[in-house]
Amino acid sequence: PFGLQVYNRNNKSNSVSWPPKSDYIPYSKVKSTNAAGVLESMLLADDGLIFLMATLEHPNLGYKSKTDVLFFKTDFNGKKAKKVWLTKSKHINECKISSVKLGKNYLIAWGIGNDYNNNWKPGNITLAMVDKDGSFVINPSQYNNGFGTYSNLIKVNTKKVFYILTTNHSKTIKVNTIFIGSK
Repeated sequence: PFGLQVYNRNNKSNSVSWPPKSDYIPYSKVKSTNAAGVLESMLLADDGLIFLMATLEHPNLGYKSKTDVLFFKTDFNGKKAKKVWLTKSKHINECKISSVKLGKNYLIAWGIGNDYNNNWKPGNITLAMVDKDGSFVINPSQYNNGFGTYSNLIKVNTKKVFYILTTNHSKTIKVNTIFIGSK
């Protein structure tokens, strides 16, 4: 639940696990294609690395599992420094996450991605700003703008961020603008 794991699916080799072995689950006990969650974003902080994951407290994701957004920070040696759940929603699958560093804080966008139950249309976007320890600087707010599986934030400068919206095999990209502070 606290670490990143990579399984190579090679019968002659076990697995690569990071951080310590105490966090790992043997591949033979994983009953899904995804053990600990999906790493959606990795950011460099002045004092370590920040990982944003779509995951659960229990690391065995199944087909119908609903994931939450986890802010997980390590120092540069891989030692766990902070673990903060940015969401805890039982019935919403927050599985698409994107982020950019703006000054000393981080703008984070998340949503359900493209929704199977809504003809694969993108779900709404939720935006929040956190500091280097995962504490909210600006609380989460949901907007009725699409944020799909292939959406990403792109930093223009510290006051302006683009986020793109497109779909698999699409020939178009919609560019949306987020203004930080006043225009």
